Amino acid sequence: MIELLQKLNDEGYNLYVATSKPEKTSLEVLDHFDMTKYFKEVAGATYDAKREKKEDVIRYLLDKISLEDKDELSDTVMIGDTTYDVTGAAEFNIPCIAVTWGFGDLEEMKDKGAIAVVNTMEELYRAIAQ
Repeated sequence: MIELLQKLNDEGYNLYVATSKPEKTSLEVLDHFDMTKYFKEVAGATYDAKREKKEDVIRYLLDKISLEDKDELSDTVMIGDTTYDVTGAAEFNIPCIAVTWGFGDLEEMKDKGAIAVVNTMEELYRAIAQ
């Protein structure tokens, strides 16, 4: 994962995290694995459940980075491992690439509209770079 994040950064991709896990905990995990530096922003859920649905987290992230113009989203893609990622991204017309490592149901992610399903980091890179 680190190699892919570094490669995407080197190629000029802007990387963000939008997670339904608590933001504070997510930052602690990213810091622990020295991964925070690869992301421009990290957005997550709150402990008080005011922001817990994927759609709420994505809206929060878009507001944080002042991405108001839908045209700016044209080069945006969500990488996800659950149906919530696919459907949350769809709320903003953001395509989602499903990864097979993680927690989600692959068939359900496909049924909900994932534009691609990848099994490896190399496949993920190719799907992003198309």
